Amino acid sequence: MTLSNFQSNQSRQAGFTLIEIILVVLIIGIGTAAIVPMAMDSLEGARLREATRTVVSLNKYARAKAVLLRKPVGILYDIERSTVELIVLPPQGQDLGPFLDSPRLRMDPEMGDLEDEDSLAEQRGGIESLSVKKIGDYVVVQEVKHAEVVDGTAYALYYPSGMCDGHTVTLRDNRDDTEVIRIESMTGDIKVGEAW
Repeated sequence: MTLSNFQSNQSRQAGFTLIEIILVVLIIGIGTAAIVPMAMDSLEGARLREATRTVVSLNKYARAKAVLLRKPVGILYDIERSTVELIVLPPQGQDLGPFLDSPRLRMDPEMGDLEDEDSLAEQRGGIESLSVKKIGDYVVVQEVKHAEVVDGTAYALYYPSGMCDGHTVTLRDNRDDTEVIRIESMTGDIKVGEAW
């Protein structure tokens, strides 16, 4: 074998053929087509998990605030707006009807706290809004069981003793997957994935 024959054989074997390149591109395409739907499902599931964490953390916060402030704390589930709001009631209790009937007395999750808080304090009858959170763009409050409901807003109270009005919240995402959150009345324990 001469030097020129050796160099000629090496140059032919150094590159990839068109068929090899097409096969590699085809394998990458098939792998991508399999992975993208799984990634999208994971993203959708993450939204429902995030909404579940929001509801759980707000319930824990409501219980802690009720004990700390020694006042009843209400948690409001606005089914139409898909928001959760925490309110502090005066120690003697309060009829929530007027507060629930008038959305302008409540906080807006898009705007944060109300601008004219002082002027509305009297109209609220001593009810103070602590926080309001939107559940999510792709997740809604489907239903709230074992809670009082006034005009599309379900509410439960946490008491200074640490007890609460037990209730169950069902969240639903845009794929119709649901998550059930159960809040026990005596202990305030929260269980995810269990219904009454």
